[in-house]
Amino acid sequence: EVKASESAKQNVASMSKWLDSSLHGGQKLNCIVNAAGGFMMDDISSENFYDQLETMWNWNSVSAFQCATLAQKYLCTNSSSLLVLTGAAPAFNATPIMLSYGTSKVVVHHLVRTLSATECMPSTSKTVGIVPVTIDTPSNREAMPDMDFSAWTKPEVFAQTIYGWTSNDNADIVNGGLYQFDTKNNQTTVTLKS
Repeated sequence: EVKASESAKQNVASMSKWLDSSLHGGQKLNCIVNAAGGFMMDDISSENFYDQLETMWNWNSVSAFQCATLAQKYLCTNSSSLLVLTGAAPAFNATPIMLSYGTSKVVVHHLVRTLSATECMPSTSKTVGIVPVTIDTPSNREAMPDMDFSAWTKPEVFAQTIYGWTSNDNADIVNGGLYQFDTKNNQTTVTLKS
């Protein structure tokens, strides 16, 4: 169980203990997905900027590091094993009205690319980033009721795509790739960003 009151290191230890008790006989996981995260709007002059920066760092960046730590130990060593971290399309550009969010997601993009180049990850496994523009969630709909929801990506689209990647040998998936999900009229295209 992950607890906000515990340190990142303590949470990784708790998750490791749970995985050790759940996986038997040397079992490993074929896919680990970091679906944790959040969004806040702010800029460097916001009165609560540093509070929000810490929150975005923990929700978006630290959770990605925690998943990577777990993947290093528990991910299978086969050609379909995958670590999926969640980036954000706005982080490819300046994010002046969502500085802490954008900064925390740039860290995730960097982590994806770095993990693909390291030897500490299980051999033949891949690390990729899913890069949403806007996810169609109840909280996003509540926060932005006047937006065009047909341009938002439904969570099940991410799930189906990731499942497809792990169901095959994912030979077409680029290790270290950042895959942007663009949705228009409820149709989603997935593009590898360079």
